Amino acid sequence: MDNFVNLTAKGNVAVIVPLYGYWNDIQDNPVNGEVLDTVLKRVYSHVHNLYIIFVANPQTIENDPSNPFSVLNVLTAKSQAGNTKNLPVPRNATYNEYIKEGMEFALQETNSQFIVILNPWVMIQEGGIDAIVDRSNRADDAKIVSGYNVRPFITQDNFQAFDQFKTVVPKEDWDINFDFMAMPRYVAEMIPFEPGYSTHPFLQVDIFQAMRAKGFACITSQQMPIFPFDFPWTDYETKEMFEADRAFFVHKFGFDPGLTYGQEK
Repeated sequence: MDNFVNLTAKGNVAVIVPLYGYWNDIQDNPVNGEVLDTVLKRVYSHVHNLYIIFVANPQTIENDPSNPFSVLNVLTAKSQAGNTKNLPVPRNATYNEYIKEGMEFALQETNSQFIVILNPWVMIQEGGIDAIVDRSNRADDAKIVSGYNVRPFITQDNFQAFDQFKTVVPKEDWDINFDFMAMPRYVAEMIPFEPGYSTHPFLQVDIFQAMRAKGFACITSQQMPIFPFDFPWTDYETKEMFEADRAFFVHKFGFDPGLTYGQEK
């Protein structure tokens, strides 16, 4: 019974895609239209109706009409399928503000039963949306489910190995990440989204602690393997911001979570 999986009936799922860092004023930006196109090709469902919510700063989105892989052209092509929304945010908005904007729209303007967050530099497997929604609907305490980073086991040039990655007994850890995350609507509604943070690692651990206090768990699961491309977090979230968030977290919870600046690659 512990391994029983509820196969989720057809429903509505809001997929939030924060286009944080997709700015044309960044020299040699590692996230671009080709990366976005590769990621979005796997954002579909065989079962559910998807609302895709893009959060971006419209003034700095790459716009080259002659290039089919220009970010704006990639977004336009994805929007032709319908059920998409583009939400504007200021150029100086933090990653956390991108997520907050998407979450508020999903909860207030859609009737989605599930909320999914997908960073637009993270590869998911074919069928990954359906898999993570079903796992978040399992009858256990894990109510926020994140994808499991298998990049340490797979080379960047071997995506066939990534698509074939499976384990007989998928490993699950008590952890959380915004790279690929899903939760039922009622969980999203009760998350106390803390506006006091400027960096994503501390917002993640804050949500982890908040869910734990309510008797629920956050996990990463190999049932949903992910392959994050390189993203230079330290170019956007400074050490000063990171240490300010540490002080805020310690004041709020009374302990230091032991996070290290620049630990994400």
